[in-house]
Amino acid sequence: MLRNEASNFKIFSIQISENLISYLETAKIDRNIVFSIILKHIDTSDYATRLMEIAMHSLMQAMQELQIFSDSVLKPLSQTRSANKNHVNIADIELLECGQIVEAWDAKYGQSYLRDEIEELSENLQVYLDVLKVGFVTSIKPERFEELEPRCREIEKDFGVSIEILTFEEWVKARFNS
Repeated sequence: MLRNEASNFKIFSIQISENLISYLETAKIDRNIVFSIILKHIDTSDYATRLMEIAMHSLMQAMQELQIFSDSVLKPLSQTRSANKNHVNIADIELLECGQIVEAWDAKYGQSYLRDEIEELSENLQVYLDVLKVGFVTSIKPERFEELEPRCREIEKDFGVSIEILTFEEWVKARFNS
């Protein structure tokens, strides 16, 4: 019975994908409308943090399928909601090259002050030496950034990494502009 249901699901998902592709080929899609629908879904969910992670990962998956970052491989989204050393990751979204994390993005839904996260990043970078770019993506405007910026620049200098703190909207726009 379980195999039959899995088979039905696969057939159904193929049909949905084909219908969506057909629709997208004929319709003009407004990126702002799509973004607002996704954001509304995240904001009204009981699992907003996880949905934000999934939305970010889904966009990166689509970019990978379009070979936008051809030298990197997107690491599968972890089942855990927190990036930590036990799960061999430093962020929710990670790009790998030769099996090493080179770019990482951590979703921070509802968090605007990231002092602790930046200090944790500094500790993680001592283990993950190949990281070139890392960032935090917040659902709301970051607070007290001028207080965090000197520490970010210090970490960048110490580890040869680029650190960004962006809102979800800024992050999505940056992906489309890359």
